[in-house]
Amino acid sequence: MDEYREADREALLALKCSVFGGTILENERRRFAWEFDRNPARDWGLPPALVVRDGGELVAGFTFVPSSVRVAGERVSGAAGIDLCVAASHRGQGLGRQVVEPFWAEGLCTFPFSTGVNPASLHLFSSCGATLLGGAEEVTLHAWFRDGAPTEPDEGEVRPVAVVEDIPADWDACWADLVVDHPLVLERDAASLRWRYVEFPFARPVVLAASDDDGRTCGLAVVQADPGLDRVYLLELLTAKDDAAAQRGLVAAALGLARESGLATLYYSTRRAEQQPILRAAGLQPVPGAYPTYMGKLNLPGASRPDAVSGWTVSLGDGDQLFNVGEPRPGDGPSPTML
Repeated sequence: MDEYREADREALLALKCSVFGGTILENERRRFAWEFDRNPARDWGLPPALVVRDGGELVAGFTFVPSSVRVAGERVSGAAGIDLCVAASHRGQGLGRQVVEPFWAEGLCTFPFSTGVNPASLHLFSSCGATLLGGAEEVTLHAWFRDGAPTEPDEGEVRPVAVVEDIPADWDACWADLVVDHPLVLERDAASLRWRYVEFPFARPVVLAASDDDGRTCGLAVVQADPGLDRVYLLELLTAKDDAAAQRGLVAAALGLARESGLATLYYSTRRAEQQPILRAAGLQPVPGAYPTYMGKLNLPGASRPDAVSGWTVSLGDGDQLFNVGEPRPGDGPSPTML
C-alpha cells in the first residue's frame, strides 16, 4: 500500500472508469480537479487517496475528498471516502480492506465519513468502526410528489426568499450563530458552500437566501434538478432551530422551483426534529428505505465532545452521493438548469 502521488492521477481515474460502468474519463478529470485542486479544505494536507501497486501498475485505490468539520463548534479535519476501486485482475486478495482500514483509523483525519454506501461497503466500513445513520436504520428521507394529494396551506409567518448567484456576503456571520445548534456538522461557511454548490463542475444548483426584517441573511437552501431521474433535491435547509418563518419561506421557494421544473419528486434528507412540522405542512412525506446512508467515525477523545456520530446533522450535499448530477453524456444538450 502507498499514498497517492500526483503522477497517479490519470491511472487512478482510468482504474475508476474500468470499475464503475458508465463513467467517462473527461468527466472524471473535471470532477477530480474540483474535488481536490479547488477544494478549500485541501489545506488540511490529507492525501487524496491510498493506492496499491503491483509491479508499478496501480491496481487498487480509495479516494478521500477533504472537508472541514465542526465538532461542538471546533473546526477539525474530515474526509469523505469515495470510489473504492480494485482492478478485476486483483479482486479476492483483500486489497479493498488494505486501502479502507487506514482511512477509518485514527491519525488520517478527525472525522472520516462516507455517504451513499452500498451493502458491501457498509459491512466493510462497519468492521472498521464506522457508525451508520439513515438508511434502513433511521428514516431521514422526505419526499414531495408532484401528483400527490394537495395539502392545506400553512398560515404561519414566512420570511422573504430570493435566488442568489453567490453565497451572500453576510453568510459567515449568520453561520457563526447557527453552528452552535449542530454538535457535528460538515463546515457550511461561505467558502465551503461556494465550492460545493456555486463551483460545482456540472449542473449548477440554485441557491436560495432568506432574509430577516433588517435585510440580513438568516437562512439558506440549495435546490438541484436531476432530470435524468425525474427528481429535484433539496440539498440544504440551513436556519436557526427556532426560525420557523425562514424554514417555511425556504421550503416554499424550493417547492416552487420543483413545480416549475416539471419533475416528479423533490427529496430532502434531515434528522432535525424541529423541521418535521414544516415539512409535513408543505406536503413532504417520510420515505422509509435503504437510502440515503451516512457513515462516520469520530476520532476525537474527550468528554466535552460527542463520543459518536449520533449528533451529525446530515445533508444530501454531504459526501459524493450527488457528485454526478448533470454530468455531460455523449449526445446530451446543455447541462440542465432550474433558472
